[in-house]
Amino acid sequence: MTVPQLLLCLSLSMLCISSKPTEKKDRVHHDPQLSDKVHDDAQNFDYDHDAFLGADEAKTFDQLTPEESKERLG
Repeated sequence: MTVPQLLLCLSLSMLCISSKPTEKKDRVHHDPQLSDKVHDDAQNFDYDHDAFLGADEAKTFDQLTPEESKERLG
């Protein structure tokens, strides 16, 4: 490898390393709420049930016995 080729490779690699991304990524979740219930895991898991199953399916599971719920989720 000649000196000009080496300098070219070095300058291109420095350009790639030092360039900043042009698009700023937003790290905040802006999608609509998964449930209209309060999200407080210390009190209950209604929000999680709605988010995971959907509101209609969560209502169905609320009416089942614990054994039936486990069987259906399995």
